[in-house]
Amino acid sequence: MKLKRFASSLALALCVVVMGHGATVVALSTDQLNSLNEGAYYYNVSASDCADSDTGTLTGSDNIQKAYNFFVASPQSLTPQQSAGIVGNLMQESGVNPNSVSNGGQTIGIGQWEGGRDDALKRFAESKNVPYTDLMIQLQFLWSELPSQTSNDHLGELQAIMPSATASTNALEAVKASSTPEIAAQAYEYTFERAGTPVMSNRIRNAEEVFTTYGSSGGGGTSEFAVQCGAAVDTSNFIEYKQCDYNGKTVPWANAPYGNHTVCSDGCGPSAMAMIITNLTGQKVTPDMTAAYGAAHGTFNYGGGGGSTWTIAQTIGSHWGLQATDALGSDVQAINKVLQAGGMVLATGTGAEPFTTGGHFIVIRGLTSDGKWLTGNSAGFDSSKPYDPATLVANGNQLAPHFNAWGLTKK
Repeated sequence: MKLKRFASSLALALCVVVMGHGATVVALSTDQLNSLNEGAYYYNVSASDCADSDTGTLTGSDNIQKAYNFFVASPQSLTPQQSAGIVGNLMQESGVNPNSVSNGGQTIGIGQWEGGRDDALKRFAESKNVPYTDLMIQLQFLWSELPSQTSNDHLGELQAIMPSATASTNALEAVKASSTPEIAAQAYEYTFERAGTPVMSNRIRNAEEVFTTYGSSGGGGTSEFAVQCGAAVDTSNFIEYKQCDYNGKTVPWANAPYGNHTVCSDGCGPSAMAMIITNLTGQKVTPDMTAAYGAAHGTFNYGGGGGSTWTIAQTIGSHWGLQATDALGSDVQAINKVLQAGGMVLATGTGAEPFTTGGHFIVIRGLTSDGKWLTGNSAGFDSSKPYDPATLVANGNQLAPHFNAWGLTKK
């Protein structure tokens, strides 16, 4: 990998330049340009040949883990607590068994659908040309139903745990307003399952066990969207974007423009921001979009040979609904505070892995139980590897411009 060196500057951060990729610049599609011009937070990723398949692939060692991974993965993007609350209910309903049948064959699937909703599930599966007993189909159908289900005659119970709830609060809204597995389990039951004899203690216990087992690591799988888009992280549901074609995967934005260069050559900053936006908000925003918006709003360093300026976190983040901190420098405690609050950190440095000697942006995406940092990296590094914070900062300080960081959280 040949790297391009730039002069030191306090105002800009630089990026790896990967040589050998085709030089053709591919413009954004009409759909993407329209979304960009309208200030939309979401756009049709199929225009980049990087969309979910009709059914997708579930990851996990059993159906409980697969269901958990489905709900935390983009585009569902529920929190670990919220995902555990739903799965805890499915364990009570069916053991998360898509072949489960009861009530003389009238109640079926992981959600024990009945009363016409079972027929709706079968029609949904038929429209996808997939058996209705397929686990992914049932999870997708469940997800599609959430906005249409409300508490009905369980409003009092819902308001006891969620005082702001009203008769029109739907299951998706109730689950997304939940902050713990216990509350999520109850919110889901009161709005979606509405069982005659819920045995709520079982649902709560199940939810807490799922959260304890999978909540700290994300469950151990990536979404189909991530796989198709060149993800390399196999230890969590973090969606990682690579700048260039990687491990035999074609990355459709590699030759998309960033200023007068390309995402592959200079787009580590937009790629890192696309990871942060996608993972924090659930919006499928890919590096070609962040590169186009950033270049149009001053983040591309035209005067210094390429790369990105240090305005990138605030400029791109705010457009997609994120709040950026002021520069955190190499303050480990301040960075950890952002991570502990559920945010992510854009970091830049020049030096050894996970940075490059030409300067590179990365994502610091989480903390391990022993205080190490997990990263997301658009270059060819293994992002499942945790880093000691002092070592990572020191590696980024080996050459100028030195390590710097910005926290990003939802507004």
